Amino acid sequence: FALAAEPIEIRLASNLPDNSRMARDFKEWSAKVEERTGRRISFRFYFDGSQGDERDVIRKTKLGQLDGGIITSGGLAMIHSDFRALRAPLFFASDAEHDYVVEKCTADFKRISSTAGFELVLWNDMGWVYWYSRQPIANANGLRQVKMWQWTEDTAISALHRQLGVSGVPLGQVELLSALQTGKVDAYYGTPLQSVEMDWYTQTRYSTSVPVAYEPGALMISNRVWNRISPADRNVILSLGSTLQAELRRDIRKWNDDATSAMARRGVSVTQAESAFRSDLSEK
Repeated sequence: FALAAEPIEIRLASNLPDNSRMARDFKEWSAKVEERTGRRISFRFYFDGSQGDERDVIRKTKLGQLDGGIITSGGLAMIHSDFRALRAPLFFASDAEHDYVVEKCTADFKRISSTAGFELVLWNDMGWVYWYSRQPIANANGLRQVKMWQWTEDTAISALHRQLGVSGVPLGQVELLSALQTGKVDAYYGTPLQSVEMDWYTQTRYSTSVPVAYEPGALMISNRVWNRISPADRNVILSLGSTLQAELRRDIRKWNDDATSAMARRGVSVTQAESAFRSDLSEK
């Protein structure tokens, strides 16, 4: 293939709010890439889910309408099913365990991404996922009593819900806030930071103490565009991406802690899960 002589603008979409801290960090990273490459590489971001849910982002990328996205588990699983392992319920016991596994497996995930037509530029994990609801959920029976949102692109937690007898309401992520406001659903799952930045928590009163999964995330660029970038400019993107990845991993954990504290100040209480609840979940 011939490397492009003309400047390349890479179009990336995401459900991240445009005013979120992570979106800000990606904008700052893109400015550094643009400067270091002599403006040969630039990025155009479409935040706020303006291009649709992650399913739409992957579809539009394959059609050439976008060049990639900042995506989480739903979009990653559409690129390759092996990414689902990172979102498996109760798969990780700690941050350290998660970091160790991801570090050991990154080369494999980059390889399968390339085979599927994408370059895995960097990880931008979102953190631990909890249940949030309008009534306390302390056990599996509590899950069965709510109208649970079920992300249409999530296979791992939807499978867990089915095994627990939970009837989820399938909706896209960008539809969740409206569904909570209208009462179509009264419970959901997500990270504390997602809950605050998307305003989902404003429609609930409780969170459950036991985390159900860890939410992975990554910046993925289509090989259609990646292969047009010179090796030198790719190295700039990846080098600056490695720095951003380390910063985001550190920051996201603080941001989630801050978000948890903010929700507590605004009346969201943590329901302590019954001792048998984790065992019930682990057995599924």
